[in-house]
Amino acid sequence: MEIDLEVPQSVKLTAVEFFDDDSIECLNYPILIKELFEDIFLKYKRLEIKDKSLLEKYDIKLLPSMLFFRNGKLVGKMQGYYYNNAKKDMIEQVNEIISSA
Repeated sequence: MEIDLEVPQSVKLTAVEFFDDDSIECLNYPILIKELFEDIFLKYKRLEIKDKSLLEKYDIKLLPSMLFFRNGKLVGKMQGYYYNNAKKDMIEQVNEIISSA
């Protein structure tokens, strides 16, 4: 699995967006990547969920989801879609995850 091969090797904070092209929520309400990470230096990957075992492994209940890893360890998670009017809340949540990572 791509995530298992690359994330553990990264000492840099890594954000992995999990999505499903068959999900209407993922298509209509994508995570606002450019706005969230505009001034943040991190590694970003986008991963379509084809192997449902990843959902169980990382306890993902809603898609799209953003998981944050440092040194191969999960340090934060944002689950589900957000409406554009919640951008400020999303940015605050990402900043909290980054500051605690």
